[in-house]
Amino acid sequence: MRALLRTTACAAVLVPIALLVAGSALAVSITSVQEFGNSTSGGGVNSRNVATAMDDPYCPGTTFLINGSGFVYDSGAPDPVKGAVTSVTIANVPAAWFNVGSDAKLYAQINKGATTGPVVVTTSAGTFSTDSLPGGRVNSNDTSLQGLMPGIQIIPCVSKPTITKATVTGFKPNPVKGGRKVQFNGTGFSGVTKVTIGGKNATFAVVQDQNMVVVVPKTTAGKQTVVITNPAGTVTATVKLSVKA
Repeated sequence: MRALLRTTACAAVLVPIALLVAGSALAVSITSVQEFGNSTSGGGVNSRNVATAMDDPYCPGTTFLINGSGFVYDSGAPDPVKGAVTSVTIANVPAAWFNVGSDAKLYAQINKGATTGPVVVTTSAGTFSTDSLPGGRVNSNDTSLQGLMPGIQIIPCVSKPTITKATVTGFKPNPVKGGRKVQFNGTGFSGVTKVTIGGKNATFAVVQDQNMVVVVPKTTAGKQTVVITNPAGTVTATVKLSVKA
């Protein structure tokens, strides 16, 4: 009896209270995959297999609730965050992140580069793919046209704007001291990946397509050329920034 109590106590230490549900004696399995949020309330889960891949900074990538078994108890010493799960692949790419809620619930987010495909979960006891479900369908309750298709159906990021080369119409304040913030006004700031002032990299934050806040490097002084790069190309500002020493 004492040995049994000691074993039970050890298990309680290894597995967080939130994970203590009925154990799984078999290899990992998936019963359904649900999408978080909906178009009206943003809450709950939907029986849908349509999702977007991560596409910074426009789409975060759909987060899914994966229902099944073996997510904790397939391991004798489950990780506090990942349980027994060693990898999760969604739509042919490794998940951006995943964590385990219980032996029957797993949360994961679609990463960049995803293409229509299955959800695959691996533990030390085995691997399960939604391709193994009837017809490869991730949720039998989804009767939509997409839901009748196998796997996760990846659709374009609808909020992604058209990227154009940046233009700068002015700076505020100008002149500005090195190490201080300055606001750039213009267009095409969406998706900016790099800003240099006087040939030096500058820290920046895009407020909207027409505005951007930039921290001027401390080591620059005098009239400085600003160069801005985004996916549409690299441009040099026609208005020069004056930096005070």
